[in-house]
Amino acid sequence: MVIAVGKATRLIQFLTETKKYKAIICLGKTTTTLDAEGDIVSEKEVNVTKEQILSIINSFVGKITQIPPMYSSVHHNGKRLYELARQGIEVERKERKIEIYNIDFIEQKENFVEIDVYCESGTYIRTLADDIGAK
Repeated sequence: MVIAVGKATRLIQFLTETKKYKAIICLGKTTTTLDAEGDIVSEKEVNVTKEQILSIINSFVGKITQIPPMYSSVHHNGKRLYELARQGIEVERKERKIEIYNIDFIEQKENFVEIDVYCESGTYIRTLADDIGAK
Protein backbone atom coordinates (compact mmCIF):
# COMPACT_ATOMS: atom_id res chain seq x y z
CA MET A 1 0.00 0.00 0.00
CA VAL A 2 1.30 3.41 -0.95
CA ILE A 3 0.50 6.36 1.29
CA ALA A 4 1.32 9.95 0.39
CA VAL A 5 0.84 13.16 2.36
CA GLY A 6 0.74 16.79 1.25
CA LYS A 7 2.51 17.64 -1.99
CA ALA A 8 3.72 14.05 -2.33
CA THR A 9 0.15 13.03 -3.30
CA ARG A 10 0.91 14.34 -6.78
CA LEU A 11 3.44 11.52 -7.22
CA ILE A 12 0.84 8.78 -6.64
CA GLN A 13 -0.24 8.97 -10.29
CA PHE A 14 3.20 7.68 -11.32
CA LEU A 15 3.12 4.76 -8.90
CA THR A 16 -0.22 3.17 -9.64
CA GLU A 17 -2.65 3.04 -12.51
CA THR A 18 -5.60 1.62 -10.56
CA LYS A 19 -7.41 2.85 -7.49
CA LYS A 20 -10.07 1.58 -5.13
CA TYR A 21 -12.59 3.87 -3.44
CA LYS A 22 -15.36 3.47 -0.92
CA ALA A 23 -18.14 5.93 -1.64
CA ILE A 24 -21.47 6.79 -0.06
CA ILE A 25 -23.88 8.36 -2.54
CA CYS A 26 -26.82 10.43 -1.33
CA LEU A 27 -29.50 9.96 -3.97
CA GLY A 28 -31.83 12.87 -4.69
CA LYS A 29 -29.46 15.74 -3.82
CA THR A 30 -27.05 17.62 -6.06
CA THR A 31 -24.48 20.05 -4.70
CA THR A 32 -22.29 22.74 -6.22
CA THR A 33 -19.17 20.60 -5.71
CA LEU A 34 -20.82 17.20 -6.38
CA ASP A 35 -19.86 16.13 -2.85
CA ALA A 36 -21.09 16.59 0.72
CA GLU A 37 -19.12 19.84 1.14
CA GLY A 38 -21.03 21.82 -1.48
CA ASP A 39 -24.24 23.79 -1.23
CA ILE A 40 -27.37 21.89 -2.23
CA VAL A 41 -28.60 23.12 -5.62
CA SER A 42 -31.35 20.58 -6.23
CA GLU A 43 -33.29 18.09 -4.18
CA LYS A 44 -35.91 15.58 -5.22
CA GLU A 45 -37.63 12.53 -3.85
CA VAL A 46 -36.12 9.20 -4.84
CA ASN A 47 -37.75 5.79 -4.69
CA VAL A 48 -35.52 3.03 -6.08
CA THR A 49 -35.13 -0.64 -5.32
CA LYS A 50 -31.89 -2.48 -4.70
CA GLU A 51 -32.32 -4.21 -8.07
CA GLN A 52 -32.63 -0.86 -9.86
CA ILE A 53 -29.51 0.43 -8.11
CA LEU A 54 -27.56 -2.72 -9.04
CA SER A 55 -28.61 -2.36 -12.67
CA ILE A 56 -27.61 1.31 -12.75
CA ILE A 57 -24.21 0.90 -11.09
CA ASN A 58 -23.38 -2.08 -13.29
CA SER A 59 -24.09 0.03 -16.38
CA PHE A 60 -21.01 2.11 -15.49
CA VAL A 61 -18.62 -0.85 -15.40
CA GLY A 62 -16.27 -0.88 -18.38
CA LYS A 63 -14.79 1.86 -20.53
CA ILE A 64 -16.77 5.08 -20.18
CA THR A 65 -16.23 8.81 -20.56
CA GLN A 66 -16.40 11.40 -17.82
CA ILE A 67 -16.35 15.16 -17.76
CA PRO A 68 -14.09 16.41 -14.93
CA PRO A 69 -16.02 18.36 -12.29
CA MET A 70 -15.47 22.10 -11.96
CA TYR A 71 -14.11 21.50 -8.46
CA SER A 72 -11.05 19.57 -9.64
CA SER A 73 -7.36 20.30 -10.14
CA VAL A 74 -7.55 20.03 -13.94
CA HIS A 75 -5.95 23.04 -15.63
CA HIS A 76 -7.79 25.37 -18.00
CA ASN A 77 -5.81 28.23 -19.57
CA GLY A 78 -3.23 28.11 -16.78
CA LYS A 79 -5.70 28.01 -13.90
CA ARG A 80 -7.08 25.07 -11.99
CA LEU A 81 -10.79 24.45 -12.46
CA TYR A 82 -11.50 24.75 -8.72
CA GLU A 83 -10.03 28.28 -8.77
CA LEU A 84 -12.43 29.25 -11.55
CA ALA A 85 -15.35 27.52 -9.79
CA ARG A 86 -14.70 29.49 -6.60
CA GLN A 87 -14.99 32.67 -8.69
CA GLY A 88 -18.34 31.48 -10.04
CA ILE A 89 -16.89 30.77 -13.48
CA GLU A 90 -17.87 27.57 -15.28
CA VAL A 91 -16.00 26.51 -18.40
CA GLU A 92 -16.51 23.73 -20.90
CA ARG A 93 -14.46 20.65 -20.06
CA LYS A 94 -13.36 17.87 -22.39
CA GLU A 95 -14.58 14.33 -21.85
CA ARG A 96 -11.97 11.85 -20.65
CA LYS A 97 -11.93 8.14 -21.27
CA ILE A 98 -11.65 6.06 -18.10
CA GLU A 99 -12.34 2.50 -17.08
CA ILE A 100 -14.33 1.20 -14.15
CA TYR A 101 -13.18 -2.35 -13.47
CA ASN A 102 -15.77 -3.19 -10.83
CA ILE A 103 -18.40 -1.60 -8.60
CA ASP A 104 -19.50 -3.57 -5.55
CA PHE A 105 -22.82 -2.69 -3.95
CA ILE A 106 -22.32 -2.68 -0.16
CA GLU A 107 -25.64 -1.47 1.23
CA GLN A 108 -28.56 0.91 0.88
CA LYS A 109 -30.02 2.82 3.81
CA GLU A 110 -32.86 5.08 2.73
CA ASN A 111 -31.38 7.43 0.07
CA PHE A 112 -27.77 6.50 0.87
CA VAL A 113 -26.00 3.89 -1.24
CA GLU A 114 -22.57 2.61 -0.27
CA ILE A 115 -20.33 1.21 -3.01
CA ASP A 116 -16.73 0.10 -3.51
CA VAL A 117 -15.25 1.21 -6.83
CA TYR A 118 -12.18 -0.36 -8.45
CA CYS A 119 -11.13 1.88 -11.32
CA GLU A 120 -8.46 3.38 -13.49
CA SER A 121 -6.46 6.26 -12.09
CA GLY A 122 -7.99 9.57 -13.22
CA THR A 123 -11.57 8.55 -12.43
CA TYR A 124 -13.61 11.19 -10.64
CA ILE A 125 -15.75 9.45 -8.03
CA ARG A 126 -17.86 12.57 -7.43
CA THR A 127 -18.68 12.62 -11.16
CA LEU A 128 -19.46 8.89 -11.08
CA ALA A 129 -21.79 9.46 -8.11
CA ASP A 130 -23.50 12.35 -9.92
CA ASP A 131 -23.92 10.24 -13.06
CA ILE A 132 -25.34 7.32 -11.05
CA GLY A 133 -27.76 9.68 -9.31
CA ALA A 134 -28.87 11.23 -12.59
CA LYS A 135 -29.52 7.83 -14.15
